[in-house]
Amino acid sequence: MKVLLVGASGWLGRSTGPLLLRKGVVNAHDLHCLTRSADPGPTYNEWPAVRRFSNFTEAVADCDVVILSIRPDDFRAGEFKCEDRLVISFMAGVGLDELALRCGSRRIARAMPNAAVEIGRSYTPWIASSTTPAADEDRIRLLLSALGTEDELSDESHIDTLTAISGSGHAYPALLAKALADVAVSHGLPEHVAMRAALGVVCDAAQLLGGDHNLPGEVVQQFLDYNGTTAAALRAASQAGFEGTIQKAVDAGALSARESSGRSRKG
Repeated sequence: MKVLLVGASGWLGRSTGPLLLRKGVVNAHDLHCLTRSADPGPTYNEWPAVRRFSNFTEAVADCDVVILSIRPDDFRAGEFKCEDRLVISFMAGVGLDELALRCGSRRIARAMPNAAVEIGRSYTPWIASSTTPAADEDRIRLLLSALGTEDELSDESHIDTLTAISGSGHAYPALLAKALADVAVSHGLPEHVAMRAALGVVCDAAQLLGGDHNLPGEVVQQFLDYNGTTAAALRAASQAGFEGTIQKAVDAGALSARESSGRSRKG
């Protein structure tokens, strides 16, 4: 399997390529890296056999799979014809129909990795076109599992929803940490102490979530049942519209993704 990674030095590409290599999913001599200058930087220095290109036509010539890890504007401004190849897009807001039209392939998939790809723990939902063979779907699972975990979706609109949830990476945790730290500062705590406390909740304590006995809903209910100080805080957050605010945030992000793909619907 020869793979062309378009945007190999971008924020997703510079993590995707090394993960594919380290997990043994792609051999170094079978990975083609496309960047504007044919130099993906020091990211790939430990794999001198990786092939480097600045011209798409040359880079794609003998590849089986094309991963598009670039900005939608760059995709729409360029030429990325790759007939009869499996195309996997990491771009938000570029639908399957547009990908098929611009790439000239019937073997198309959309995937949405997140920032945790930097530590090999991305959650990546994906969907393939109805014309994509089952063998290609197996390839997609293999490639995406190298980045972390993956789920296949059955409805393309769900990609837009997850773009606004898992695709946001650490944006929501960062917003929560900032809000918690700001409250602590408003109560007179030093800024560095406030931030350490907030990060202790968002980064460290959050690692307790997961598994069969630490599902989010169950954890919240356990605190409510205990009826202590945290229960009072959780009830106040809910009464103030915490869940509704998250709903509005996700709806706005999903709507933005739909509008950018020309599939705008009411959110």
